[in-house]
Amino acid sequence: MRLIGYVVGVAMLLASLTACEERRAGSPLPEGEFQFPAGVAVHPAGYALVTSSNFDLAFESGSLRIVDLNGLRLSDLSTPDPADPSWSRFVLDDRSIGLDDFAGTIRLSADGKLAVVADRSSNRLVLIDVYEDEDGIRLDCWPDGRRPEGAFPKCDGAMHLVKLAQDDPYDVLLSEVRSGGSLVARKATISFLRSEFISVWQLPLAGDADLPEKLFELELGDDVAGGGDLAYSPVSDRVFVGSRYPGLSSNPIHYFEWGQGASSVLRTEDLFHDMLGSETRGLEFAEDGLTLAVLIRNPDTLIFLDTAPLLDGSPSLNVVGEVLVGDNPTTLRFFDGTFFVMDAKGDSIYAVDGRTMRLRAASEEICRGPYDMAFWQPGDVTWALVACFEDNTLSILDVDKDSPNFMEVVVRVGPSMDRDY
Repeated sequence: MRLIGYVVGVAMLLASLTACEERRAGSPLPEGEFQFPAGVAVHPAGYALVTSSNFDLAFESGSLRIVDLNGLRLSDLSTPDPADPSWSRFVLDDRSIGLDDFAGTIRLSADGKLAVVADRSSNRLVLIDVYEDEDGIRLDCWPDGRRPEGAFPKCDGAMHLVKLAQDDPYDVLLSEVRSGGSLVARKATISFLRSEFISVWQLPLAGDADLPEKLFELELGDDVAGGGDLAYSPVSDRVFVGSRYPGLSSNPIHYFEWGQGASSVLRTEDLFHDMLGSETRGLEFAEDGLTLAVLIRNPDTLIFLDTAPLLDGSPSLNVVGEVLVGDNPTTLRFFDGTFFVMDAKGDSIYAVDGRTMRLRAASEEICRGPYDMAFWQPGDVTWALVACFEDNTLSILDVDKDSPNFMEVVVRVGPSMDRDY
């Protein structure tokens, strides 16, 4: 069966995870491979960080792999080495780390010095300091700053493992607090797939002795099963929150004023009245900071909302465009004027022009189970990195809008897994 077929069982797997771990020793993680990759981020020094979720519990843990994008860019990708046809030599296992099972979202701070991973099985955030050295980047998430011996060591200590009170952390929004032009603090806003709360934490900077601190929580409402994607607009200073699995005749999105902190009031708009839909899968702002793209299901549509303020200060939320996309679309990402919709069930990716709000391109030949996407533009290439959940690959696309190869695969990293589903 396809990805959508076994995702239905994730709740039971999560609930029984502890017992599963007690029953099995697990096999060591194979080198140079991904195991159900679920999240990807790009470090400005030219490295991809990929979370492998170990979804089927076949191995002893999940992992956070580092991929050398610089090395790939400088290689002749048209002629792979017969001894390494999947380019696994660019997966830097000696610098990668272990994670608990069902690791998901990964976010990097703007300066690349902090990586945050949502640990969905243990209801934690994993905070990882990222340093640049002569060999690339180095991950540090241990109290004494020393990487433990052995392959894929796991993070440790209260500075790096943040226990959350709510179930199933799903999306993470990182923001910065500055004073006099200097960075003084970072904050993380967290949604939970199986909890009706939004949680806001202050995160210490690298080298600080302070522990992470919960600042406040906001409640989505008793009739909402959980939160989904988060999107922030610096123009309006609003955070928008998608809802997951509400009622069949309800499709609410929520928003609050970020600058009001703990005194923020969460407000709700039910899209069902205008656009139907029964589930919000993605939120992304266009470059103007006022046009909000919302990916919904039933019907599977990317809609565009104008969030410019009315006379009373509230967002207008008028629908200004819509595009039909996919079959149960999964994820929405935005880069350089283009919205990318991933459909993990249909193995499809759609590129929608943010200016015209029209479909620009679509492909069903990239990989199986495209689940997350990040972008890298060092100057001579413009790449999208796709975490392919079913293939166990990181597929790299050409997303230069002026390229004749737009939305075509440049290279696939990691041996593809043929699954009997």
